[in-house]
Amino acid sequence: MDVEERLRNWGRWSRTGSGSHSQASPIYRIMVENDPNYEIEPSSSGVCDEGDALRVDRAITKAKLKPYEKEMLKLRYIQLYNKTAICSYERILYREFETLMAAAVAKVKQELEFDV
Repeated sequence: MDVEERLRNWGRWSRTGSGSHSQASPIYRIMVENDPNYEIEPSSSGVCDEGDALRVDRAITKAKLKPYEKEMLKLRYIQLYNKTAICSYERILYREFETLMAAAVAKVKQELEFDV
């Protein structure tokens, strides 16, 4: 799987609310703490690889991401916001979105390469 597929799998896993990740994932806990009405929804495309999702979650936690980069990843892959919504929420220029998202994904990819 490439890093994009792994991030999409992580997002599906984060949205399911089942298994041990609902207690293990720091990002999931933060989302629930910030929004008590956060709805857990079933995976839209079936089964996800929980083991790989845990590795991605750990990589995101360990990667040297800036706070807005973590938020961008969460908004894109867990909450499924579109580019316009993420730019508005994070107050970034639309034309800078691809560069900023690519930098965040590259940091996660680099961390995943060390986690073999």
